[in-house]
Amino acid sequence: MAEKRDTAVESPAAGDARALPLGSRVLLALLSAALLAVCFPPYNLWWVAWFALAPFLLALEGAKPFHARLVGFVWGATFYGFSARWLFSIFGFPAVALIGILALGPWLFGQAYVSARRRLPGGWSWAALPVLWVGIEYFRSECWYFKFAWFGLGYSQTSYLPILQWAGVGGCYGLSVLIAVANVFFLVSVVLRNARLALNTVGLCLLAAAIGAGRKTATDEARHRDSSDLRSFRVALVQDESSELDRMLELSRASLTYRPHLIIWPEYAVMEDPVGDAGMRRSISALAVESEAYVVVGCKRYLDAKH
Repeated sequence: MAEKRDTAVESPAAGDARALPLGSRVLLALLSAALLAVCFPPYNLWWVAWFALAPFLLALEGAKPFHARLVGFVWGATFYGFSARWLFSIFGFPAVALIGILALGPWLFGQAYVSARRRLPGGWSWAALPVLWVGIEYFRSECWYFKFAWFGLGYSQTSYLPILQWAGVGGCYGLSVLIAVANVFFLVSVVLRNARLALNTVGLCLLAAAIGAGRKTATDEARHRDSSDLRSFRVALVQDESSELDRMLELSRASLTYRPHLIIWPEYAVMEDPVGDAGMRRSISALAVESEAYVVVGCKRYLDAKH
C-alpha cells in the first residue's frame, strides 16, 4: 500500500530562485545595493526603498549558508561603500575597515535568512525576515560599541512627509519595519508569485491607507499652526567633510544671507575641544554674535583624562 505524503506547493519562480548560480546572486545583491543607495541624499528617491531589498532577498533565497554570507557581505560592502564614501575623505584608506564592519550586518542577515527559511514553517519564515533585518539594524545603531546608526531603512523616507508622519508612532525603527515588510511582501507576491490576488489587494490597500493617513496628519498639523510662525524660525544646517574650523565658519557665514535663528554643526564637525581651546571658543562666539543666532556645535569633548 502506497504511503500518502503531504507535499508543499511551490511556485516555479521559487524553484528557479533556488537554482540561481552564485554569480547571479552577486549581481542581484549589487542591484539591490544600488537601488537602496539612491533612496538617500542627495538622490532622495524614497519610493524605491519599498522594493529595493527584494533583489537582495531573492539572491538569498535557497542559497547555501556560505553563499548567503558572501552575498550579504557583498551587498553591505557595496551599499555602505557608496553611501558612506565620505568616510574616505575623513579617514583615508583606513575607512575600508569601517566599511567592512558595517558590512557585517548584512553578512549576518544572510546567515539568519537561510536559517529562518529552513527552520521555520512557510509564513512564519517570511514574517521573521523583517524582524531579523530591523533587529540587526537596532543592534548596529544602539547596542554595540561603534553605534553606527547611519542608513537605517526608516531614514530613506525623510524626503516624503506623509510616510514620515508614522515615525511619530513607531520611531525610525517602526518605519524600518514597515519598509522591510513591504519588501518581503513584494518578493513573495510579485517576484515569487506565491501570494493570492486578495492578499496583494490587501497589501496595496494598507500601503495606500498609510500614505493617506500620513498626508492627512501632515495637513492637519499645518492647519493648526500659525503659518507665519513656521516661516519665522529658520535653521541653518552646516556640514563639511574636512572637519576644519575655518571651513565650518566660512559655510556658516554663507548661510547668513537667510538670517537663520539657529546654526547647527553636526557631530564631530570639529575634532578639537571648543571648551578647552580658547581660540576656537572665541571664533564660534564671534559667529554667534555676528549672526545673532544660537550656534549648536557637535564636537569631541574630553570630560577627563580618560574620556
